[in-house]
Amino acid sequence: MDIYCTRPSCPNPLNSFPDFNDSASLDEIAQKYCAACGMPLILDSRFLPQRPLSRGAFGTTFQALALGSPLKLQCVVKRLQPPLHLNSNQLAAATRAFRREADVLNSLGDRHPQIPTLYAYCVLHVADVAHNLGQIASSENEGVFSEITAKPQVQEFFYLVQEFVDGADLRQEIATRGKFSEAEIVDVLQQILPVLQFIHDNGAIHRDIKPDNIVRETAVGEGAGKLFLIDFGAVKQVAAGVSAQSSIVFGTSGYAPPEQVSGEPVYPSTDLYALGVTCLYLLTGKRPQELMESPTRRWNWRVWADVSDRLAAIVDRMVMAAPSDRFESAAQVLAALAGEMATGAIAPAGNGLVAQQTQAAVQIEAGANAINLTNNLSEETEEESEFGELNIKELLRRSAIAGSGSWLLAIVLVSLLGTVWISTLIWLLLLAGVIFSQYRPLKQKFYFFITLVITNTIIFVLFPAWSILNPVQLGIQGLAIVGLLTVLAILLSYTLMGVSRLSYRFVLPFFKKIIRELI
Repeated sequence: MDIYCTRPSCPNPLNSFPDFNDSASLDEIAQKYCAACGMPLILDSRFLPQRPLSRGAFGTTFQALALGSPLKLQCVVKRLQPPLHLNSNQLAAATRAFRREADVLNSLGDRHPQIPTLYAYCVLHVADVAHNLGQIASSENEGVFSEITAKPQVQEFFYLVQEFVDGADLRQEIATRGKFSEAEIVDVLQQILPVLQFIHDNGAIHRDIKPDNIVRETAVGEGAGKLFLIDFGAVKQVAAGVSAQSSIVFGTSGYAPPEQVSGEPVYPSTDLYALGVTCLYLLTGKRPQELMESPTRRWNWRVWADVSDRLAAIVDRMVMAAPSDRFESAAQVLAALAGEMATGAIAPAGNGLVAQQTQAAVQIEAGANAINLTNNLSEETEEESEFGELNIKELLRRSAIAGSGSWLLAIVLVSLLGTVWISTLIWLLLLAGVIFSQYRPLKQKFYFFITLVITNTIIFVLFPAWSILNPVQLGIQGLAIVGLLTVLAILLSYTLMGVSRLSYRFVLPFFKKIIRELI
């Protein structure tokens, strides 16, 4: 029998034991050790890793055999293996996340047939034999949670063992057979959405939904084609809206929504966004980065897929940039698929450039007649969703740059030209040129322009004499006045931007909800 060593960077991890009896009872089994590095091979006295399966950002998985099992149960061993560049705080966060994954699997796996069952969680303390002998010390620091010193040391390895799902993930499926049809996408949604609803109902957010983490079991007869949701390493056990800020940002680029990437609060709709992007990938065969237009930050996918307007509207709403514009729960998406509720985001047929156009659609039935009322409420891109993101550091940074820059420009122009009216005209032209030349949605350009105009107008109105002084002629006193007014400009910009974002995040969704209900 072959047993695979799980020590990172072992020079020869495959070990062969021809006389090993995998049918022996647990009491009869003696520990085996790697011939190359001395690593114990049998984990938790009963699990035999046999071959590597995959390597992720924070761990490596192995297919393993459970000893003492009458059916020779296959399982998956996952070893924590964080990147080498992490600092001590990030390593601690990764270790907590790994333990949390085990806790979530232990809590949810036995209660849902599409979540793998946890078999064991164990920590292995092993002497760093290779380091002590000076043979392969330079390559043995993966998985070591302390700085290498000249003293003999002990390595600490973390493992969890879970149910093995014999099948292929959706990324492998699309690579071998091509794009998914609409019926197949609906099947994916109808299978995965109840799993997400179950997870969310138990106070957790998965935070890493993607094609790689949805596995279709290879089976015949009843249960054939069943999808499993795997890899709970990024799961967040939070109530809806609790901040997910930490020293490590979990998730996968392209699939994680804006609020997750920026460390803002996460919601059940955070997982719905990632599932929606997964659907876009399966429908088009293109990576999310290829479907997102960089200048406008719009999803451009409709030209690559042939789907009904209803399914397109559902997926469009799932991938809206602002959490408040998405479905609130997996159950709502299921209801929309079943036609039991309005999609809330019906996009124009054939228009792939407007993939994030929010619309309200309500069907009112009167006898045999049906009346469709469609009202275009808003159009929003990922960049525009920044109005609703209350990232304090980012808000302060932008206020400092925009407020101070625009005010100092005004002071320079007044000092050089000596006239307020001409200086104001040139200032407006320069400010508009700088702002409107940026790659931002038009709404955001007007937003920044108006904010800075109001900020500087307030200062000129409150301090007219100070605003037209020449700081060079007044010396230190003039520079001090300019400095104070610059700070005031920053504070005013910060206040105006904060108020507008609060209004966008809380007031606008409230009115939009009322309008949808009235329609």
